This record gives sequence, C-alpha cells and structure tokens, in this order.
Amino acid sequence: MRSPTTPSSRPRPKHQVTLHDCAKVVTSRTSSYYNVNLEDVMRLKKTIEDVDASKDDVVHALRQLASMMMSTDLLAKSLVGKSVKRISRKHGDGEVRAAAKAIAEKWSSEVVGAYNREMNAARKRIGFVKARR
Repeated sequence: MRSPTTPSSRPRPKHQVTLHDCAKVVTSRTSSYYNVNLEDVMRLKKTIEDVDASKDDVVHALRQLASMMMSTDLLAKSLVGKSVKRISRKHGDGEVRAAAKAIAEKWSSEVVGAYNREMNAARKRIGFVKARR
C-alpha cells in the first residue's frame, strides 16, 4: 500500500481538467447541445414524420430535438418547426402531442427573443431613443 505522502508516479496536469479530458469518457455527437448540424436535424425530422414509427421512437426523436441548441438559420433551413407544430396538433398520442407542443413553444420564444435582441442592437447602432411620456 502506498503512503499518503508519496507522490504518484503520474505527473499532475498543469491546467484544470474537464470531464472530456478524462479517460473512458465518451461523447456523442447527437447528444451535444451546441454541436448541431443539418443532417442530424433532418434525420430526426424524418423519424417524427414517419407514419410507421413507434411512439417511443417519436418521443425519443422529440427529446433529442429538444436537447439541441437550434439556431434560427437551422430552423429555417430544415423546416423542422413546421413538422413539430403539426405533430403538436394532429398526433394521436397525448404524450407525443405534449412533447411536441413544449418544443414548439420553446423554439418560438427563442426565435422571438433572438429577433428582439437583433432589433434592440440595431436601434442602439442608429441612435434610436425611446420617447418618454
């Protein structure tokens, strides 16, 4: 047994170690919040639009979509928002409808928030001042 005062044979890192620096840590591209690409979104869109897909597959795909950081550009290119909105209104299962509705509301608020931030930044650039009452 090694005594507590004996240093280990492996030198300590000189920087703060993150979880992904550790051995045996596996990261998945599909579960990453920021690493979202059009191919992944289109694959999940195809799953949720598939009539033969099981309820579990659709719910899993919706959860994956909900966990992704969607940009307005990605939403516009993939048109996945329309598919999710359609499912939130017309799917036969209540759990699927509820999950789709939550995602649609989240994305809608994110798009409106992004638009408002862009407009406020543009107003500041041109020197727009609110009128006081």
